[in-house]
Amino acid sequence: MIKQQYRLTVNHQDNYVSVEALYFGPADVDQVILHRYSAAIDLVVDRLFGMAYTIECLSRKTVADVRSHEYKLTAVLFENKGKGK
Repeated sequence: MIKQQYRLTVNHQDNYVSVEALYFGPADVDQVILHRYSAAIDLVVDRLFGMAYTIECLSRKTVADVRSHEYKLTAVLFENKGKGK
């Protein structure tokens, strides 16, 4: 069994979210980060913020072994409140 560890740091301020992901494990770091981590980061952000915001990915980049994504959030939770009266 291969032991793999992942660490995600999510920073949310106003209408902006940044996520830094770090992989600790024996596999080829570049391939794991590019192919698995990117989709996992997008999914985490969607699960955390998708009910209240529309999410637009602004950037995806890798520096050394850190994968970084940035997102713009637009609130949608209450935007229809009061319409139709």
